[in-house]
Amino acid sequence: MLSALRRIGAATGYTGMIGAEFVISRDPLTGTMIDDAATLLEINARFSGGIHSTLGSGLIQDYMGLLAALATGIPSRDLPLRSQWPLVRSDGHEPQSD
Repeated sequence: MLSALRRIGAATGYTGMIGAEFVISRDPLTGTMIDDAATLLEINARFSGGIHSTLGSGLIQDYMGLLAALATGIPSRDLPLRSQWPLVRSDGHEPQSD
């Protein structure tokens, strides 16, 4: 699955967050993937595609703070954490979205 996503990213030049859905065969007792076959159903390049991996990282809070500031008319130079852009965060875990 990761190989397919890497090839899609390389072919399109896309490097952002995505949501991808695959169909796989699972062992009914263990729930583990039975073979290497996976069918890509859908791929979406949008913010919500990576939302599960951002919980607790601060990204959502930063994003909502920025939206609130823009909605209230705060000038660009005064936006939250503007002097620290680009702001990169990571919570250091492996997403377990299944």
